[in-house]
Amino acid sequence: MEDQMQIIPLILIAFVENAFKHGIVSDADHPVKIDLQVQHDLMIFEVWNLKSAQNKDNTGGIGLSNVKRRLELLYEGRYELLIDETISTYYCKLALHL
Repeated sequence: MEDQMQIIPLILIAFVENAFKHGIVSDADHPVKIDLQVQHDLMIFEVWNLKSAQNKDNTGGIGLSNVKRRLELLYEGRYELLIDETISTYYCKLALHL
């Protein structure tokens, strides 16, 4: 079990949750895309989705703020987080050195 790599619990859930909460999930031509790859000591996690025109809640992004804070506390200098949001799409990429 020594060669198993672990990340802090639930760190990826906020990204997936946001894709389903704020995205369009019923468009078969443009499905939510979730990709997770691990190569050597690098984990790359990506989520892409179309955005709904309706804002489904007004929490102000607390989930992502918490994720960013946890990443900074536990993986300082060992992660890169890219969030690219347009009028119609949302994309995030988390690269984490394990």
